[in-house]
Amino acid sequence: MGQLPAFDDATSRMCLKCHAPLSARDTTEPTEITTDGEAVGCIACHVRDGKIVGPRDLSATPHGSVSGDKRFRQADFCAPCHQFAPGDVAVNGKLLENTLEEWRRSRYGELGVTCQACHMAGGYHGFRGIHDPTTVRRALAMSVKRVPAGVRIEIANRGAGHGVPTYITPRIEISVSAPGQETHLRQ
Repeated sequence: MGQLPAFDDATSRMCLKCHAPLSARDTTEPTEITTDGEAVGCIACHVRDGKIVGPRDLSATPHGSVSGDKRFRQADFCAPCHQFAPGDVAVNGKLLENTLEEWRRSRYGELGVTCQACHMAGGYHGFRGIHDPTTVRRALAMSVKRVPAGVRIEIANRGAGHGVPTYITPRIEISVSAPGQETHLRQ
């Protein structure tokens, strides 16, 4: 969020909508908003139209009652932050966020396996993804073959319901070490 001062007001507000959702209820100028350490909190998903929402109705929580919303368990629920519309911000011709469309075209979309089924399995709120080694190992198949010039590494998306990487992450960096040591994938 350190780049906000370099952006115009409209671009700053667009970024803040997902990266600092409390700002949608704040009239402070975008360049004056301090979000260090906040990242994306509960409100990003659990407040819609001024109400606290969740996958089911709850009457007694630390924050009052929760309205059940069936959309909460649907992939489209993630669209406000993970799918831009055609004509929205693009980098090198690729939408800044196009993950939902990638999912719709995948076998997971065809089968109805939602974003939440993988990224929030069992209700876990750690949002497992590219930063989680176990999730990456489940999603990608990697083979290393010796060739005359050295080694050839092949990586295939075998388990992610969208592109890897998705959104505008330009690459995944691969670090290969000597035999007997682990091979790491990192973004």
